[in-house]
Amino acid sequence: MLESFVAAGSARKARSVSRCVLRLATVTLLQMLNMPTKAFLYTIALLFCCALEAQTSVPSVVFHGNCGTDLPRFEEWFRATRLGQGQPYVAAQDRSRKTTTNYPKLKLQMSMPEVEKYLGKPDFATGRPAAHFATAPEPVDQPCSVETAYIFNKNGENMADLQDVAIYLFFSRDGKLYWAMPQNVPDLKPLGSPNGATPNVQSQILWKEYIFADDGFAITFPSDPHPHKSPQMANGMAYSVPLSNGAHFSLYTEEANDTCADTVRGQLRDAKNKAESTGYRVISFRQVDGNGYKGIEFVQKVPNGKIDYERWLCAAHRLYLFVADWNPDESEPKELQRIVDSWRVVSNK
Repeated sequence: MLESFVAAGSARKARSVSRCVLRLATVTLLQMLNMPTKAFLYTIALLFCCALEAQTSVPSVVFHGNCGTDLPRFEEWFRATRLGQGQPYVAAQDRSRKTTTNYPKLKLQMSMPEVEKYLGKPDFATGRPAAHFATAPEPVDQPCSVETAYIFNKNGENMADLQDVAIYLFFSRDGKLYWAMPQNVPDLKPLGSPNGATPNVQSQILWKEYIFADDGFAITFPSDPHPHKSPQMANGMAYSVPLSNGAHFSLYTEEANDTCADTVRGQLRDAKNKAESTGYRVISFRQVDGNGYKGIEFVQKVPNGKIDYERWLCAAHRLYLFVADWNPDESEPKELQRIVDSWRVVSNK
């Protein structure tokens, strides 16, 4: 599951750098981007935390509002565990067995109480207010979407750590389940999709180019990418679509400085040489160049057995990260290359 390096003056920059230094051992840039990205890139965390410049302009779309639930927030759940003392969290065996056994009984459009009859109460929940234009009045009494989490194993303080063993459920503003996403639970498959669309129905696929001038790019998707503010990047945006065979593609972007391309290439090359010693196998690794952009693309097999695809691009003072993963016994999702090849830089003026 499935927020940025924001500068609001030198004092705030200094605090951000300090936090990066203190958390370097446990928090990576990739984890902060909330995606299937990996430990062999630990070496780039400090550099990106300190090197990516931030924007000071107000975003055109804002997410504000009171979204309380009757469930614990992550911070409350975290304080009730021993994670703060450096001890891993492991769910009770009976609870884990009940949750994983009953997960296949879930159906899209179930309400939260219906889901809880099968899985029990989640560990924590996050309410998400509806987006509205910054120039418009804040919505009144508008329901929030809700994300809930069932955690089986967790080792750190990052709420969206992609090494966690967990199940994440997403409920729409009308309280209906539209996406269930097991993470590092090999026997369970996703249900639904990030945008609520029905995946893998060829008759419903309508390829279309989407232009996001504020984020400086255009790209072709088989369905609406449902742009949303990233939970892990304060000023970053995320775009996600379902692919064939239950896979998903996500693109993340935020502002970066003039050294972005050199930083990405240099640090990822260094990290590549350390991959095998950290349990990762690099399948391919290449430099990519195009009209107005530079970067790196690689495919690797990660410790949980999945195949991970990533492309890091720098263009027009922005960093773009493409991510997809799939099971090793399946071929690369047929839509992936078409999506990646369609991406292009556009002017935001």
